[in-house]
Amino acid sequence: MKKLVLLFFSIIFIFTANSQSINSFWINKNAPKNDVFRDYDKIDSVIIVCSGNYSSGEEFAYTSKYYYNENAIIYYTEAQNSFFKGTMIVDSNRNVISDHYINVISNKYIQEVITEFTYNAKGLLISETKKNKNNQFVSATYYKYDSLDNIIRLSSTYDDLHINSHATVKYFYHKNKYKIFFYNGYGNLVSTETKKCIFDTSENEYNSLGDIVFLKQPWFKKFLAYKYIYDDQNNWTERKKYHINKKGKKLKKPVEVVTRQIFYKNDL
Repeated sequence: MKKLVLLFFSIIFIFTANSQSINSFWINKNAPKNDVFRDYDKIDSVIIVCSGNYSSGEEFAYTSKYYYNENAIIYYTEAQNSFFKGTMIVDSNRNVISDHYINVISNKYIQEVITEFTYNAKGLLISETKKNKNNQFVSATYYKYDSLDNIIRLSSTYDDLHINSHATVKYFYHKNKYKIFFYNGYGNLVSTETKKCIFDTSENEYNSLGDIVFLKQPWFKKFLAYKYIYDDQNNWTERKKYHINKKGKKLKKPVEVVTRQIFYKNDL
């Protein structure tokens, strides 16, 4: 009975994880990234402070520190009652090919994970393999894309109960939505989920430096606006995110503020 209960919750976890992976892909597809810079080779280290409010109104805040060298990034992130620390190895295209991190929650729970990534010729993620601190296999996730670089299949394998599952995605481009189909290890359809998304990105706007300033975001049913402050290397040191109301006006109070203190090698 205990194994059946464990199996049930593991299956629920897998489907939830697959759903989050696909939905996160769409949420983050065009959103600006905190750890993207111009001229990485000039940067020694960065301190990133992010604060704001979730859609529920709950506040969040975290601080991250990154230390760069030729092919590795050492990082440390602290958020409320937890922190991460680890090392990422990157390839010549700045794609992360391995990430070894330790997560500590409430000074008690410690999780150590090694994740390896592979990419296709376009730089799209095609596999993600997780191992524990003893380098033993934990799970693997594989991605397939269509000609427009949108995920059409995501499959997962977990070692503990030898569970395999996969999800496929059908896109309705004329309706700006997609439908996820979840299958169990026997290939049987278990559930479906429909989400809104934006296929046409022509309404997004960018500034002269290529950073996005207006982003159409279906989950908020409105645009998001971004405002930047730059240093003399054209890397932004402050970014504020605002909601835009139905009348097209930017709300006065930002929902997120990110500051970046960038230390350049020539300045040290």
